[in-house]
Amino acid sequence: MNKTLCIILICFLFFKGHASAQTSQAIQPLSLSASKFATKIKISGMASGYAAGLKINNAIVVVDTTIKVSPKTAYLSIDFSGIEGSSLTEILSGNNSFWIIDKNGKEIKSVEKFLKKVNGSMESEIVYYTVKIPFKLKTDLKNTYTVRYLWESKDRKKMIDIIASR
Repeated sequence: MNKTLCIILICFLFFKGHASAQTSQAIQPLSLSASKFATKIKISGMASGYAAGLKINNAIVVVDTTIKVSPKTAYLSIDFSGIEGSSLTEILSGNNSFWIIDKNGKEIKSVEKFLKKVNGSMESEIVYYTVKIPFKLKTDLKNTYTVRYLWESKDRKKMIDIIASR
């Protein structure tokens, strides 16, 4: 295993802590952008992202204000199309983490529901995955927030790391 990847994984495991799989966490792991094994994801919108162990055709990042779960909250919607190298089961059983940072660098804790939707077929092994991260009130039009989303497989060999500013 490459020395850089080992260091990244060790740091990630060290900082992971005992936080819940679908909530924001105080300590963020290192970005996948530092890894030689990570590939850049083609993303539309003001975002950047990397994947390790997976091939992702592209991702679309938009702000979604139509969610009925929390009518006062805007969600960052990340739609991954054509994930290869995984399965429906692996994506569903993976760990989801996200962090929301305001313009002053302060972490914002979200109490709203994290949402996800997985589509695909067992035969093709191509997965379509959408996540929706609650990150601000719909009425907050002045402030910019940075949202980081991290998905990792249970065995921690596959990861998706997205950073978006809205």
